[in-house]
Amino acid sequence: MHIVFVYGRNSELQVANGTNRGGGAIAATLPELAARLAARDHVIDVFALCDDPGIHRRVRFHRREELAGFAELAQPDAVVVVPDGLPLLFPIRTRARVLWTGNAFSSGDVALSAYWPWAPQLGEVGNTARLYPLSMFGSLIDLVVAKSCWQR
Repeated sequence: MHIVFVYGRNSELQVANGTNRGGGAIAATLPELAARLAARDHVIDVFALCDDPGIHRRVRFHRREELAGFAELAQPDAVVVVPDGLPLLFPIRTRARVLWTGNAFSSGDVALSAYWPWAPQLGEVGNTARLYPLSMFGSLIDLVVAKSCWQR
């Protein structure tokens, strides 16, 4: 199975030396999950901001800006966007579109979150603009994989 992951955050994936144990949960998990899937003979491409694009542990890591050209040539079995949903709008021919998010909000998730200190007194939530609710893109999502911070 050919699986493409698109990591949308600006935190760099540390792939040159193996897993990123010092990063956030998804940033640490994504390279390891990709490597384990590749070890089971899946073809894995990851588009992200990463320290060393290229092949690591049988996973092909690409710069995010290469996604458009890749989408013109490839037809993966699944595209997994992590964690922001904006790449769901890209014209990628695929059998399944999956949103993997670490955010589960009662009002729904968003296609794009960006640093914008609109109310810094609220802490991290006041420094993030949450744009375009994913409810607008329901027809573009085949599966949502979510982790809720409420589970702590």
